[in-house]
Amino acid sequence: MAASLAASMLLVASFEVRWSPTGAQLFLQVRTAVLNNDLAGSFRRWYPGFTHNGGPAEIEVDFAA
Repeated sequence: MAASLAASMLLVASFEVRWSPTGAQLFLQVRTAVLNNDLAGSFRRWYPGFTHNGGPAEIEVDFAA
């Protein structure tokens, strides 16, 4: 009983996330680019071979393996 109580307390405990000023700025730049639908354009500038054209990526999963 005590072990399950301790485990449940750990699962519901909220942990504070601490951001450095640089990390927060970079996160906001990426998030803004996502909301403005401009992240792919930035990736194309950084990586000229980038070919994603927007929308969700299609991933093939082989469940038989």
